[in-house]
Amino acid sequence: MNIKKQSWISSSKDFFLPIFQLSKLCKDRFKTLMKNKGLLHQIPHVVWERGWNVNIQSVGSGRNTIKYLSRYVFKVAISDYRILKVQNRRVYFKFRSKKTGQVVTTSLEVLDFIKRYLLHVLPSGFMKIRYFGFMHTSFNMEYKDIRLIIDGLVAVLNKPVKPIIQKVFISCSACGKEMKFMFSILPNNIRIRGSSG
Repeated sequence: MNIKKQSWISSSKDFFLPIFQLSKLCKDRFKTLMKNKGLLHQIPHVVWERGWNVNIQSVGSGRNTIKYLSRYVFKVAISDYRILKVQNRRVYFKFRSKKTGQVVTTSLEVLDFIKRYLLHVLPSGFMKIRYFGFMHTSFNMEYKDIRLIIDGLVAVLNKPVKPIIQKVFISCSACGKEMKFMFSILPNNIRIRGSSG
């Protein structure tokens, strides 16, 4: 928008957002998020001193994006046939250049190659495709019936339940005296459940 002329000036079709402002905004947002999560001290200070680069390359209709992501549905990050050889601690492989469309051969140091490969490995607990429950291909229940079941479960779970308090006595196998449950240690967490008496 041109304020002086009070007229709209269209940007080029490849323009999305001002990259320098967006890069700074992303860095600041990420830093705030890390601070709120208590992880800021684990990130080297030099990270925040460097300029960040945000990729705002135009993807057009989005077909190329879908095509790119679809490779990760069933396949791994790089197919075996693309890896040509491993020699002198370097991995030689081929890929198709985005700029020219030609197949190019390149190499990476072994540890760099492994590091890049591991960036495509999903964290524990994440799945590329769900093969169970209503997402399974052989599941044939109507969506409306699933919705009714979920609504019924929500109604049951939201119904107030009177707690049943039951005292359990545990005896020490060595001396026979009554033991008190004081706390349980969970992964990355300690929950206090009682006190020493």
